[in-house]
Amino acid sequence: MAHNRFFRDSRFLTRRRPAPAPERPDDIDWLAEQLRRGDDDPARTRAHLLRLLPLLRPDDPEQRSAQEAVALALQRRPDLIDAPEVAQYLLNTADADAFEALRWRDPLSVVRFTDKLYEYSPPEDDESRHEQKDHMTQHAHVVLRHAYLQFERENDLEKVFRLLQLAPSSVAMSESELFRLRNRVHLYEVTRTLRRRQMLYNYLLVQVALVFVVFPLLFMYAENGALSEKIEDLSGKDLPEERRSRYDYSEALYWAIITGASIGYGDITPHTAIGRIMASILGASGVVTVGVVGGLVITWITPRRLRI
Repeated sequence: MAHNRFFRDSRFLTRRRPAPAPERPDDIDWLAEQLRRGDDDPARTRAHLLRLLPLLRPDDPEQRSAQEAVALALQRRPDLIDAPEVAQYLLNTADADAFEALRWRDPLSVVRFTDKLYEYSPPEDDESRHEQKDHMTQHAHVVLRHAYLQFERENDLEKVFRLLQLAPSSVAMSESELFRLRNRVHLYEVTRTLRRRQMLYNYLLVQVALVFVVFPLLFMYAENGALSEKIEDLSGKDLPEERRSRYDYSEALYWAIITGASIGYGDITPHTAIGRIMASILGASGVVTVGVVGGLVITWITPRRLRI
């Protein structure tokens, strides 16, 4: 009985979970907040967006925050631009400055968003279809310009370079902005190329040291006398010292070069486990070295072009 009484009393001590906030489908601020938070359910996001769009008015500074929420929802779901209600909003109500509040993670997301704007096709029987197409294109130009400037402010010139390769820039930026951006990206690309070439040169220096010094000496240490010991084990007799197999530095160097070049004539072969491991490492690194040298040669004779 005491246990049951304690159980009944404890029910009043448990904290109840707060009830979810009621939906307010006609409240602009509430709908905008739902779009900012995002939703895992695409249908709910679409419903909130379509409820909000008819409530927005053009050139209303008090609704700037709501328009930014709409832009954020379209950034997350570019496919919603295909909806007729969204297209009419972009053509008649949307303020282009609302897109400036967007933060882009990578150039590919920018291109996907702007492609949806470029691909908009008004009805064939609409007399103002050319004006509508131009209006959507202007939205795309605003997005591109803001993305370029955002990546430049973040000093992420690799993203600027990739975006310049993927999207047109001359129509989205002024001549002075484009000139500054082109010079910064060109300097970045030259610096990046020189730094990576230096890394490859360092690798080649290490490879030369391995082939001409380290591996020949290790080969001599591991293989000198190994073949003679095998013959002695099989025959049961000791060979005289003058008949024991010995590799000098020139033979070890010859083996290292032939193995590293992935030729491998087979006239000198390792007989110990250490020697075989060295041959495997040297052969694999030799294949990489051939690729590095080939890549450097192609880079030297082929200019890298950037279309702006």
